Amino acid sequence: MWDAVYGTLRRVRVIYNPAVSFEPAFRDRLTLAAWESQAKFVVTFDLIKAYIYFAYAFALAYTLLSHPHPEAFNVRLGVGTAFYFSITTIATVGYGDIVPASAGSRAMVVTEILLGLVYVVLVFSVIAGHLQKRSE
Repeated sequence: MWDAVYGTLRRVRVIYNPAVSFEPAFRDRLTLAAWESQAKFVVTFDLIKAYIYFAYAFALAYTLLSHPHPEAFNVRLGVGTAFYFSITTIATVGYGDIVPASAGSRAMVVTEILLGLVYVVLVFSVIAGHLQKRSE
């Protein structure tokens, strides 16, 4: 997961500062010029993929917390249910059908919310910076 985030941030740096040389993290048959023409799509896809990996990592953590401590949530979480809970948590929707009941699970949920908000703010600031550069 962290490799994908790191690779994405390196690609973002190239798009907004093309003067800096860049070696793609994933070597494939595309030349650098061909890669740069597809860079915006690749970066967008990588940002979405990293967001999903982030939610999945928290889902696994919720599952691992729920099995030895059934009192951590109001229901016992499997991987699918935990992923659903993680997506609703990171999106700050919070339907209320799954509720953290212990102090540890609440701390984990708060951490996911804060990190998810920071990630979204980072993504929108990169987009806003790009749009501002483009309009100049």
